[in-house]
This record gives sequence, C-alpha cells and structure tokens, in this order.
Amino acid sequence: MAKSLAAITQETVIIAFSPNSIYYTGMSNLFSKPEFVELGVVGDISQVFDRCEDCIPALYDLVGGEVKFLVGVDHPFGNMLSAASFRYGDSLLTLLSPLRTNYKRNYSLLQTVKDILTK
Repeated sequence: MAKSLAAITQETVIIAFSPNSIYYTGMSNLFSKPEFVELGVVGDISQVFDRCEDCIPALYDLVGGEVKFLVGVDHPFGNMLSAASFRYGDSLLTLLSPLRTNYKRNYSLLQTVKDILTK
C-alpha cells in the first residue's frame, strides 16, 4: 500500500508501526522535485531520513485519527516540507512533500487510505 501511495502521489510515504518501527518509500520522488535538486538541499533533506526515528515520536503527539496537514516548522521534519498524517491504531501514516504540493488531492487520497485501513 505504501509503495502504491508513493507512486500515485509522487511523494514520500512513511509508515510508523510504532514510534520505533518505521518504513519509508518514495524518497526518490522527493529528491527529484525541483525544490530539492541542488546538492546542498538534497543533503539537508536526506538528514530527515537519518533522524526519522527521532522525529516520529513527536509526530505521534501531534496527530490523531483524522488526516492533518503540518506545514514547515509545525512538524519535526523541517521547514522545507509539508507532512500529511493520520494515526490508525498504533500506527501512523505520513505523506512528506515539498511545500508546493497538491494539498486537496493528497488529502483526498489519504482520506481514502484511512477509510480502507480503519474499516
């Protein structure tokens, strides 16, 4: 499901099964965005994944069962990204994208995924 969502959205998907068990896919989608083509910026964004395990517990505290967008400094992944997240059971699904993204489309897709996962 995560790979399909990453392919459809062309964004990065992070699934945390718990604060200490994390899976992510679609990193190349993020790195291929025009905002992140410069090598220095790629280095900054790649650090997001190096410290992903440190960011997830804070995200668990910020997000509940409804799809929520956190933009820039409102989430622990850094001010160059937006994070659309929701919790389901003990798990957390997050879609990471640049600030310039299709929020309406991503919300609709995440809402559909949430509905499937919580049935």
